[in-house]
Amino acid sequence: MNNETPTPRTDNHARAYQTAGMPAAYTVILSLSRQLERELNEARSWVRAAMESAAIASATIARLESERDQLRKVADEQNDVIARDAYYMALADKQINKAEHAYNSLPHVVAKGKTK
Repeated sequence: MNNETPTPRTDNHARAYQTAGMPAAYTVILSLSRQLERELNEARSWVRAAMESAAIASATIARLESERDQLRKVADEQNDVIARDAYYMALADKQINKAEHAYNSLPHVVAKGKTK
């Protein structure tokens, strides 16, 4: 068996059925068979490469989806913090307004006309 050739299957069959004085048609068929085997091997390598690329793409998609989920979790947590802080700021603003109104209502402030 000669594994160095690009068409080992065809060569093995040719050796198995080789007889002296083969007709010319057999040589043409043998040549065509070798060409088809080379094309088959090339197609297999393309399919193998495509499958490897698909596996890499699938792993990349899974990694990106995981990162997206982590970012969504962080964004949701930050949104909760911002919403809570905004609530407390609104409460503080109301208390400041109440305090200013109470200060401006004091008799000595009203008398002097000094309002904040």
